[in-house]
Amino acid sequence: MPFVDPVTREKIKFNPDVVKDGSVLPEQLMTVSGWGGSQEFEYVHEKYWPTLIALCEAERMAGLDRWRALGGKVGLSEWDIKGGCSSTESPVDGPNAKETPDVSGEKPTGTAVNGVSQAPKGE
Repeated sequence: MPFVDPVTREKIKFNPDVVKDGSVLPEQLMTVSGWGGSQEFEYVHEKYWPTLIALCEAERMAGLDRWRALGGKVGLSEWDIKGGCSSTESPVDGPNAKETPDVSGEKPTGTAVNGVSQAPKGE
């Protein structure tokens, strides 16, 4: 990997032993996965498929209900429709952000606007 930063190169691992490296606990992996897990699991289509379909349908109906409650129009925020953060919250910071966003409409001085750094007026 000649064009990769040396620090980044050290972090890259191809097919690591995730249990031995401590990345994942054996209790979180299946025995048949080949990754050294300890969980026995057998997929039974008749058992799991109806539950998956019911879950998907419930999520779909909840999203449809939220979409209708928000006005049912094209252009609504997907975050709001899917039950994520509200439009006043940052999708990165989420509802537990430490600072409340300024919604006054005034641009704070000395900050970036459209990616361009601006100094306060008068300086």
